[in-house]
Amino acid sequence: MFKIEKGIPLPEAPTRGGRRSIYPFGDLEIGDSFFVPNKTKMASTITAAGRKLNVKLVYRVQEENGKPGTRIWRVADDDPADESEPELVEASSNRRSRK
Repeated sequence: MFKIEKGIPLPEAPTRGGRRSIYPFGDLEIGDSFFVPNKTKMASTITAAGRKLNVKLVYRVQEENGKPGTRIWRVADDDPADESEPELVEASSNRRSRK
């Protein structure tokens, strides 16, 4: 059986799921980059960070100092105007009817 209690304050939710990113996405200024050695599959991590921070990040898998890895650049702030709804175009009315 569980005891029902009233008036217990809800604690603050931890930020970032309670953990800090090991990558410095939030510290990048436009034009800055960093290299992650021995890590070549980072697309979803980079995409999620860009969305969360509302910035545009670009990456390239490459080799540096003889080690494969991924270099990530911050290239811009995301512009909400770029994500506007596309203009709707009416379909042509001269379609053949089915018989």
